[in-house]
Amino acid sequence: YCGSDVGLDFQSPINYINYVAYLGGEHRHLFDPIELERVLVRAGFSNVSSVDRDPLIDPEWRAHDSIYATGVRA
Repeated sequence: YCGSDVGLDFQSPINYINYVAYLGGEHRHLFDPIELERVLVRAGFSNVSSVDRDPLIDPEWRAHDSIYATGVRA
């Protein structure tokens, strides 16, 4: 199933992987930096950009499978 209620619009390469992940029902959503920034902008954030992992927030062992972004919401 592919519809707007699951957030797939295929404007980011990760959405093709999301489509496959949804087929098994095991994931909610996968992100790449492009898609994470797009979702934040659609949610009303401005000044959105990718950032490096902050070791004060996320442990080192998660660095290989995590992405980070920041933004401002008024």
